Amino acid sequence: MAQAPPSKIFISYSHADERLKNKLVTHLGALPSKAMIDLWTDRRIEAFQDWRAEIDRAMSAADIAILIVTANFLSSEFIQTRELPALLERHKTSDAFHVFPILAKECAWQLVPWLEGKQMRPSDGKAVWRDGGRHVDKELKWIVIEIDASLKLIRQAKEEAAKGRFSRAAARLSKLGSVEEIIAANRTLMFETQLQMDAQKQRKERLRILEETQAKIREIAQDVTASQNPTQDRMFKKWSEYLKS
Repeated sequence: MAQAPPSKIFISYSHADERLKNKLVTHLGALPSKAMIDLWTDRRIEAFQDWRAEIDRAMSAADIAILIVTANFLSSEFIQTRELPALLERHKTSDAFHVFPILAKECAWQLVPWLEGKQMRPSDGKAVWRDGGRHVDKELKWIVIEIDASLKLIRQAKEEAAKGRFSRAAARLSKLGSVEEIIAANRTLMFETQLQMDAQKQRKERLRILEETQAKIREIAQDVTASQNPTQDRMFKKWSEYLKS
């Protein structure tokens, strides 16, 4: 199977929420597939680089965008005028690009038009950092589990695309909302992939048997004497055609 390139995760956040972003990054470090993940934040930008161009490049290459939604995030001019339009446009035009808005702290996100119809995490609409931060680890744990399930689907989609096949996994991504739906879709995709692999093995086995049989027919034909009549020739030819059918 063709090896898919690493899945790229882009984190959009306000610098005023650096502490929240660092906590999320720590939890993302638990991903079992982290060796195949390229996690990008603007802290990777070097001093000599054009930071706007680097952010644009990272957004255009991302498979998943995580939005750390707070009042600081919603009031950031750069995020609202530069990052979000680019990310939302990609989300509209690419089924394989997934956006994860995370309600990190209480804010008036319901008044923001672009958040309409988006599945906010946590799914109950409660902020991750609430009640003095008592629920942070629990909420981030479930968010990371959901992201891991999405990454598996994205990787499957990339592998299918690398083999030149249409990937049903990519088409499903934009329609999935809850972690249960994503995990269920991932299990279905794994089952379908196994069926395809089993069918391929069966085809190879049938081909092997056919080739062995044809080789045996050729051996028999070589032993036939020159006095063999045309009727016998036709019999061997019909037998060979029957085995190929």
